[in-house]
Amino acid sequence: MIDRALLTDWIGRLVGGLTGLKDEGHFDEPNLDGTKGDYVSFDNWEWPQGVGFYGLAQLWLQTGDDKAKAILEAWYANQLAAGLPSQNVNTTAPMLALSLLWRKTREEKWEAPRRDWADRSALSSATPIAPPLSVSLTSA
Repeated sequence: MIDRALLTDWIGRLVGGLTGLKDEGHFDEPNLDGTKGDYVSFDNWEWPQGVGFYGLAQLWLQTGDDKAKAILEAWYANQLAAGLPSQNVNTTAPMLALSLLWRKTREEKWEAPRRDWADRSALSSATPIAPPLSVSLTSA
């Protein structure tokens, strides 16, 4: 069995590493729309950050860690003040932790962006990818 103090230290280091991530020019992968991409920095709204925030949300939900909750709230407040990003499969990932934050707190400031995201998703997927298949059966 792992000592609780040791485990707490490891988790603290992991959270510190996550919140300190920055793209220092070592990665050059463009976004889906061709603009300069940054999949590394903590302050970016992308798939890897969404995975990390899901972990932070679980840390908070499972342990009551107020620091993890404060990190989530500050990150989402900053990101939402800048505006929601364009939607794609990668930028949807951070919405999971936001949904968990809203589900636990029921604060309107977290509900509105979730609704906006869902509404935009519904509108963008309203057009079918392919027309319905039409089949007619005739006897030979």
